[in-house]
Amino acid sequence: MAGDELGVDLRYYRFKALGGALRDVFHVDPASAPALGSDGTHTWLRTGNSEPERAARRAVAGQTSRCVECLGYVLGNQTVLLRHISRCVAGTKLVSPSCGFWPTADTSLPEPSATSSLVFEQKTVLESAEAWCAKGYKVAAVNAASAYHCGGGFSSGGRHALEESMCVQSTLYSSLQRGQQLAHEANVRSPPWLGDRWTPHLPADGALLSPWVEVFRRGTNEGYPFMQRPFLLQAMISVAMPNRNERMSDSPVDAPRDHTEYMEALKARWRAALVAAFVAGANCLVLPDAGCGVFRNEPQAVGRALGEALLVLGSAFEQVVLASPAAATGRACADAALAVFADANPAATISEEAPPA
Repeated sequence: MAGDELGVDLRYYRFKALGGALRDVFHVDPASAPALGSDGTHTWLRTGNSEPERAARRAVAGQTSRCVECLGYVLGNQTVLLRHISRCVAGTKLVSPSCGFWPTADTSLPEPSATSSLVFEQKTVLESAEAWCAKGYKVAAVNAASAYHCGGGFSSGGRHALEESMCVQSTLYSSLQRGQQLAHEANVRSPPWLGDRWTPHLPADGALLSPWVEVFRRGTNEGYPFMQRPFLLQAMISVAMPNRNERMSDSPVDAPRDHTEYMEALKARWRAALVAAFVAGANCLVLPDAGCGVFRNEPQAVGRALGEALLVLGSAFEQVVLASPAAATGRACADAALAVFADANPAATISEEAPPA
């Protein structure tokens, strides 16, 4: 971009884009990118837990927060605007039959019908979502969230799993903070057997809808470089799967012990995620194998619950994609989902193809 063009863009950035209020301009310093670990990769962002590593992750999160505060950033000689943050926060809503928005008899929902295909991609959710956005789809991406810590370890420097990376890469965190306020107002509570020690910000039967989320940084493996051209999601949908791992210190074991109740709990989360994506106007849904990592939910159980939710609302979407870098658990989850709705539609298929042209 030429100097004069940059000046015009900066004036827009400072005044028009900021509603007439002058704020600081955030200049991205390429030298501030996370350093490579001793193995020559950025794996430490996911695995390291020393205080210097936690401090470095807090600095990474601080860059994202600064961009959101400034409604954009300057990358080299280009000004990159984040135009939808206010709309995202204002449109944030709990989607839950017990304590949030839920369709009524007057709501126009699709006739119950299973999807006829499911795509599995060995990618992160946002890598997959970007590819489908590039093909012109209105994409809703699902965040496997922590129910008890807003953004997981995003602000504290915790190790980066799916939610932390999504918060670093996008404008999601401001919406999650709004969702925490909504949960407090709605008196969202943990299961009775946990008592009052734990207070969730996501309902056990619901999800959080964050519309118009902008993704402006690449993923963990690349060290979160800033993008010259962010992409816009129709929505991010945050769901918190039950925890079955007793060794987790920052999340209680909140999965029902009764198997029937447990499966209903999984289905309730997926059902809410699909309703939220439909309400957001998405025609493509990109999901992770949510809860199959440290929470130790079996991918077959998670996939079966997803398949039963797709039996009801799968036809609302032109594409349903399950994306996971972990090929074994991701594919097992996808296979289990397909097995459920294939009973209703023998022609149902699973594909590992790239998005169609």
